[in-house]
Amino acid sequence: MELSVESSTEGSVDDSEDSKKLVQSKQMSFSRRGELRYHWPHCTAEAQLADLQRLLKSGDKVALLVAAVIFPFARVMDGVIAGGFLKEKYHKVEKVGEGRFGVVYKALNTRTKELVAMKRIRGEMLPAKSGMPSFVMRELSALQGLKHSNVVPLYDVFYRENQLYLIFEYMDCDLAGYMKTHFNYLTPLEIKLFMYQILLGISYCHQHNVMHRDLKPQNLLIDKSTLKLKIADFGLSRHYHFPANKNTLKAFSHEVVSLWYRPPEILLGTTDYSTRIDIWSAGCIFAEMALGRPLFQAMSEIEQIMKIFYIMGTPNELSWPGVNSLTDFRPNFPQWRGQRLEVEVTRFDPDAIDLLYRMLNMDPNFRITAKEALNHEYFHDLNFADFEHPHEDTEENDDLSGDENNEVSDNEDRRLAATKKHAFP
Repeated sequence: MELSVESSTEGSVDDSEDSKKLVQSKQMSFSRRGELRYHWPHCTAEAQLADLQRLLKSGDKVALLVAAVIFPFARVMDGVIAGGFLKEKYHKVEKVGEGRFGVVYKALNTRTKELVAMKRIRGEMLPAKSGMPSFVMRELSALQGLKHSNVVPLYDVFYRENQLYLIFEYMDCDLAGYMKTHFNYLTPLEIKLFMYQILLGISYCHQHNVMHRDLKPQNLLIDKSTLKLKIADFGLSRHYHFPANKNTLKAFSHEVVSLWYRPPEILLGTTDYSTRIDIWSAGCIFAEMALGRPLFQAMSEIEQIMKIFYIMGTPNELSWPGVNSLTDFRPNFPQWRGQRLEVEVTRFDPDAIDLLYRMLNMDPNFRITAKEALNHEYFHDLNFADFEHPHEDTEENDDLSGDENNEVSDNEDRRLAATKKHAFP
């Protein structure tokens, strides 16, 4: 990374040798005093973030500049400089979304003319005394080390007094919106294409010791012109390392994953879960793309686990060793044998059903991994030639009116044409 220091002039950069030496000297000084507690740059991203947070709380302007240098993509500056640089580089186009934590805008990079997504974190989420909120730190921590074509990239970070802006690649819509605009009907090839890309992104994250912990259609972004899919929103993500001694496993929070995509082990109170929680969520999304609705849909945790038990069967010590010892498991739970997934998800062929069963295995120890899923027979016939010509599949649209049929046909032509732009990396 090239060393640079923000000067007192708004938006300008002082990259003189004197400035570089000042920052390097200050960084070594911080390190000697113990303010940088970890060996850079080889420590984990979470350790780097711990250092970053200490520097931010120090109130020392040069410390902020050092933080900007050692934290690869962050521009951590005082309010005046941050505000000037932000306004100079990015121009807001329109608001595209709003949530509990902040507002998302479509914006234009005035230098490259590239559209970006600008997420502004709400001021009340940035208490002055406690530094950055944990969900922001987790997102920065995860995205610092993740560079993959199926993970949305973070371009810039601007931190100023009570204001935090995260700049991401702009994508047209999320999977939930894409399904809604297509009458909750995705073609079999679209389902396969999206599922493969989801697994590619998950596999990469897991190989880099990151659990996403909040996979759902709203966090899967899509470029409608290419059908490229990217995983987004790492606010609940977590780095993990499996110790040699299982007795030293670190406990994780069980307040993760949106309810409809939450795996049974978390619903039953476990805190030593693994990357397999993401596989369960992906399996739920897999089924939802075929059904046009969530497979397990409830209003409370107890109702959610009952929905899962009803379809998948109530587990016991034979089907899931250790389940009786989970905090929230009760021996008086209703004893259901379960339904057949092929009856629940009628659009899936046998290979898709087999993969779905493996992804929704109640026992996380026997749930398929993302890497294994990518090699499943279901994906073996996936190649670009399949998307070169429209396929006949109109039976499920027979109940639509003439106008709606025309719209579906037009959408189908556009969606098939989009795959010619090679959604895969």
